[in-house]
Amino acid sequence: MKIITKSSLLLSLIAPLFLVGCSGEKKADLYLFSGTVTHNGSPIPDLEILFVPEDTGKFREATAVSDSQGKFEMTYIRDKGAVPGKNQVVVRDPEQINGGKTSTEPNYLAVIKKYGNEDTTPLEIVIEADQENYELKLD
Repeated sequence: MKIITKSSLLLSLIAPLFLVGCSGEKKADLYLFSGTVTHNGSPIPDLEILFVPEDTGKFREATAVSDSQGKFEMTYIRDKGAVPGKNQVVVRDPEQINGGKTSTEPNYLAVIKKYGNEDTTPLEIVIEADQENYELKLD
């Protein structure tokens, strides 16, 4: 009887470890997606980029933050890539969540104003294959 009790206790302690990270979302087939984000041909540094999939009930958005040369690589949860199909492109200032601003440069602010809302962004992208060195034009 003690062995069953110890086994049950051990199982009850280990089982939750296997469930960590499970959110009930479907595991997505992903395409690698990287490139440079630009406005009027110039790279935009320090910009948070979101690809919001058409089926938000099944999938989360893929995200990236552009580096000082405007380069980015999309990540879906912990994996590199983005969900295939139609995605809305939304951009934000990564400091916005903290009530701050990364830049007050007019072009940076214009891009955030135009593409910063999921309901009003005019840009949509269809992902059908891996993309490397993609120019994400926010003009």
